[in-house]
Amino acid sequence: MFQQAQSIVCSLTVINDAAKRSVALVSQFNQSITKNEAEMQTLLQVAADHRRRLPDTRKSTLKATSV
Repeated sequence: MFQQAQSIVCSLTVINDAAKRSVALVSQFNQSITKNEAEMQTLLQVAADHRRRLPDTRKSTLKATSV
């Protein structure tokens, strides 16, 4: 029983490691599409505005909003 539990625990991914990978991936993506900090800030503002206007992708939400 202990060995079975130990094997399960050892196979779990550490959450912090996954978070670090996600941050690195997003950072690398941002660097590939923006040239400077001002462009990145503008891109983040556009994305935030888009999420504010379209909180989900349901058909009813998309029909009710003119983008």
